[in-house]
Amino acid sequence: MTEGRTINRLLLGAAVALLAAVGAGLVFTSDWWNSQSRSSFAQRRSTAALIDETPLTTAQALAQMAETRGEASLSAQSLKLADREVDLAFDQGLRIAAAAPASHDPKVRAAQKKVAEATAQVQATQNQINSLTRQEASATAARKADLDQQLDLAKAQLEIDQDDLGDAQQALEDSGGDVRGQIQRLVNEHNASEHTTEARNPSSIPPSTPLAWTASMTRRWSEWSKWRGKRKQLVQAQSEAQVALAAIQQARAQYENGGAGANSESAPMEAGESGDASAAAALRQLAEEKKILTEYDQRIEAEKSLGEVYGRWATLAANHQRSGLRSVIEGFGLIIVIVLIEVLIRIWVAKLFSKYPERRRLRTMRTMAEVVLDFAAVLLILLVIFGPPNQFATVIALATAGLTVALKDFIVGFLGWFVLMGKNGIRVGDWVEINGVAGQVVDIGLIRTVLLESGNWTEAGHLTGRRVSFVNGYAIEGHYFNYSTSGQFLWDELTIVLPAAGAWLVGQGSMAIVREIQTVVAEETAEVSRAATEEWKVKEHGAPMAAFESTPDVSVKPANPGLEVTVRYVSRAAERYAIKARLNHKIVQLLSNAGATAPVQAETKPA
Repeated sequence: MTEGRTINRLLLGAAVALLAAVGAGLVFTSDWWNSQSRSSFAQRRSTAALIDETPLTTAQALAQMAETRGEASLSAQSLKLADREVDLAFDQGLRIAAAAPASHDPKVRAAQKKVAEATAQVQATQNQINSLTRQEASATAARKADLDQQLDLAKAQLEIDQDDLGDAQQALEDSGGDVRGQIQRLVNEHNASEHTTEARNPSSIPPSTPLAWTASMTRRWSEWSKWRGKRKQLVQAQSEAQVALAAIQQARAQYENGGAGANSESAPMEAGESGDASAAAALRQLAEEKKILTEYDQRIEAEKSLGEVYGRWATLAANHQRSGLRSVIEGFGLIIVIVLIEVLIRIWVAKLFSKYPERRRLRTMRTMAEVVLDFAAVLLILLVIFGPPNQFATVIALATAGLTVALKDFIVGFLGWFVLMGKNGIRVGDWVEINGVAGQVVDIGLIRTVLLESGNWTEAGHLTGRRVSFVNGYAIEGHYFNYSTSGQFLWDELTIVLPAAGAWLVGQGSMAIVREIQTVVAEETAEVSRAATEEWKVKEHGAPMAAFESTPDVSVKPANPGLEVTVRYVSRAAERYAIKARLNHKIVQLLSNAGATAPVQAETKPA
């Protein structure tokens, strides 16, 4: 008992401590606590490329994760800004490549020379084809055949010249001298692809609702984990935007210091020294440089706005993540509350049954109550963790039917225990007969009843020492005999064989002896008979019992030789052998006084 109280107190203390931790977690995840919180973002450098399309690919990937109306609106903004920033980067790359000075690398210069020669050859061949075409239109029939042959040869040569030009351009691109061509190819691929992902319409998305308090722990954890991963990706995207912004600002500063400033200062001088042509070229170059600087400024604004959009999106995800964490803590709190209530009920049950520690049946009921409490607590905790399954009623019905069939004997035995514990059941110490086996009850468990077997009532009536166990289902499906009342009263009988010869039989008559025997038995069992009469006449359910008489009766029948006298009387189970011994002694003394010489044979039978 002391050990059980210690365990209950430890469980109660642990539950209270965990409940306090849950309360602290709910406070820390509340809007009030997090109103002044700030997020720190890690910096990550992007890989170098001719044109960085990372902003657009990142925005497209994040747009696939938009689930709420707020996220759909932010994803649309991020896609628009990222697409604009990439388009500006392409335009700016083409301008910078076109305005770049000629390379001094011998390999590049040689490749450029081959490209120029191949281009000139293609142009010359094309001019030849155009001239032959015009001549053929106005030539005579005889001359036309010759021109057709020359035209076919020129077209074949054009194909060869174009192939040579393609090879020369590829060699120039491989040597790194054709940056503009590389960028133009990327622009063509960019325009040919579906580079703008269609954002979800916020109005088509239903408004988001918080998780219900009945949501399972697995659902709560999944929701928190989803928003946690989404916030991590958004923070990473914001960090990439900040890194890209710094890179663009640095590139603008370098271009302005190394390109635009020098050219703007030399433009008036070139205009004055070289005439109108040189001045016009310098002004065109200056205009291109200003356009490039303007595109830098536009890209900077686009990256700033993109970073701000990702920041607002990350804040939105952080709020949802905090709500998910709060729901997880609430789920843990619900589990702890269930455990706390179960422990408190166990403590109350222990105090309730501790008032009667000596009663075995109450101890059994306490054990059963604790088992039922534990089972109910485990079932509720499983429902909190996994939630009710789909088609819950059907699952419960099928599971119940299966368990009923599989555990039929166990269930019937368990229910039989309630019947045996009732008013008309049996108690430890009762003399009963179950399924043809008689004995004294020594234990009544939740499932089984244990007897100490006894001999036949009409023979010895003593215990054999064997323990017999029965499943309690006999109380429902079968029947049992209880020979014990609260006073342990039962009918017993004594048989006396009187011989045919004897002076007392001839002189006094057999019936006189029988009446004397009945008087002796009545005097010996008078007190027990009165007690049994009072107990057996108790009204049951408001209806009086039938007329009952507990006085001893005697029956006489002929025997060979002599007479057989049977006396039936009421006795207590615990005193039956003592009463029988006293009756035998008195009857033997009575018969001796009457001159009887025959022995007395007696045996006991219950009614």
